[in-house]
Amino acid sequence: MFEQCKDEKTAGSLVAIGKEGCRLAGHIDVNKVAGAFHIAPGKSYGQGHIHVHDLMAFSGEQFPLSHEIRHLSFGDTYPGQVNPLDNTNMTVDAASPMISYFIKLVPTIYSDYSATPLVTNQYSVTWQIKSTPLSGGSEGIPGVFFNYQISPLLVKLTKERKSFLYFLTNTCAIVGGVYTVAGLLDAFVYRSSCLLAKLH
Repeated sequence: MFEQCKDEKTAGSLVAIGKEGCRLAGHIDVNKVAGAFHIAPGKSYGQGHIHVHDLMAFSGEQFPLSHEIRHLSFGDTYPGQVNPLDNTNMTVDAASPMISYFIKLVPTIYSDYSATPLVTNQYSVTWQIKSTPLSGGSEGIPGVFFNYQISPLLVKLTKERKSFLYFLTNTCAIVGGVYTVAGLLDAFVYRSSCLLAKLH
């Protein structure tokens, strides 16, 4: 539970802090299988094998969930990696919304000049927003939900240094190409001038 909510016992006191926000930072260790994590109001507890939220303190109140995601990654990032949810600003007008992000992870191995390759994930994302009753139930509860699936494909990115021989071969190919084109142009101009001379 967040610090500013620990001593709040009534709905009235929760309304008083209604304009406050939270900044969350951290990391979660998960198994390499499809799963989900979420941020939602209320007191959470386990009931059997089910994760439950007690929303009684919020009864009759709207719960705004506009938020900004500064950074979200699944593993360490490699140079130039783009994480689609970084710097995402989600403004939500719906009352007591359930915001669901659907994330597709692609396992990635990035190798550069260092000895140890970086094992990480890239991802793509879509999202859905719907209003939910604060009573919860089959329609869900208000909150921000991150649902992720792991692709069976693996991407390998390799950064290599080109050898001097590669550079020399490319340079010779370019010079040879320029020489050939220049020869063709010269022959065309020469034949054109000869043809014009015959016509005169």
